[in-house]
Parts: sequence; C-alpha cells; structure tokens
Amino acid sequence: MSGRPVYETEVDRAAEAAIAKMICDIWQCEAERLPVFYNLDYAFVRGRSVKAWVEVKRLKRRMDKWPNVYFPMQKVVAAYGLHAASGLPCRYVAQFDDVLASVDILGERKTEFLGRPDRGDPLDYGAAVVIPAGEFKILKSFAEGTA
Repeated sequence: MSGRPVYETEVDRAAEAAIAKMICDIWQCEAERLPVFYNLDYAFVRGRSVKAWVEVKRLKRRMDKWPNVYFPMQKVVAAYGLHAASGLPCRYVAQFDDVLASVDILGERKTEFLGRPDRGDPLDYGAAVVIPAGEFKILKSFAEGTA
C-alpha cells in the first residue's frame, strides 16, 4: 500500500511526549496519546475523565520571532468535532525556545492558504488559521538555552 509519507519522526514524538509531561505537571493531569484518526495529539485526563483535547508542537524559535503561528485547518475541524461531541476545551500548546504557551484552537480567525515547498509534496499545502502570537498564554518560561 502506498500513501503519503510520514514526516513525524521518533524524535518529534519524544519531544511531544516531553511537552505533554510539562503540561501534566502544570495542569495536574495525565496525558493519553490519541490514535492518529483523532487528528489531535492528546486527551488530558484526571482519573478517567477527559478534561481537554490538546495538540502539542515543538517550534524551534522564540515566541516573539514572528507575529503569527499557523495551525492546520484539518486540525481545527477535528477540534470543533471533539468540542461539539464533548463540550470540552481544545488547546494548542507549543514549546518555543523561550516559553511553553497555550492557545484556544476554537474561534474565528483569519485563514490563509500556504505550505512548505522544501519537501516537494503537494499535500504540504493547505488552509491554515492564523493565530497571533499575542493570543498564547505563557505556561512556563525557560532560561536562555534550556528549552
């Protein structure tokens, strides 16, 4: 069976797991990795009760380097479905070089069509919502060079 290449590596998954652990320490919860068809990374739970749906990402830059962060529309659609079914919040938590920060995925935002040409994959292009960096709530700050 041929299909789209998987670009996420074991290193990426390990970084996401480390971010999830930081979130758990801050939110006093446990992280449950979701199957890929959910289109978001984690359910954060207390006991057996899901408290939030969360996408996590390591962004290798300072939060203030650019004014916006782009978030794929297919993940926004997935978040709306999970929220509609559960009533639970949907968050995007990014670890930048300087901070760990969180933003609500839901809500009206500007949408752009963009992508990355470096891999030569036409499926790397699509709609994404534009999240102003100022909308992120800082959960944790890192000393220079420690993130």
